[in-house]
Amino acid sequence: MKTIVIDTNALLALINDKIDVVAKTSEFLEEPLRFIVLKPCLAELGAVAKPSAFDAIMHYLKQRGASVVDAPQQRPDDAILDYASRASDCIVLSLDGGAQKKVKKQGSANNYAARSQARARLTLVALAFFLINVVYSGT
Repeated sequence: MKTIVIDTNALLALINDKIDVVAKTSEFLEEPLRFIVLKPCLAELGAVAKPSAFDAIMHYLKQRGASVVDAPQQRPDDAILDYASRASDCIVLSLDGGAQKKVKKQGSANNYAARSQARARLTLVALAFFLINVVYSGT
């Protein structure tokens, strides 16, 4: 089962762009998926989102069965990179170009399907533009 790590900006797309990231990812990949959000990403979300938006996103994650996972790192990007480097079958769902580059650089990415944020927002059905499939050899 693939694990989908949802970054803060993808969570914000739920509110800002009305993108159902869990449903769209599930439709696109058509296989069993486990969705997680790392605690540092939730802390970042709490700092940048309005309380009502934060509550709505938390309710959405609970409804969709997403798990909240502890991470020793305080910075969200570092936590995601660390988690992805240890996971054997992990996809990072992010709209952050900087994070996408870091994930691609750190791992041996088999599929780097990220495009510009503007195009991704115009092409909501094709969630592949949000995905970075990271497969690390030897793990």
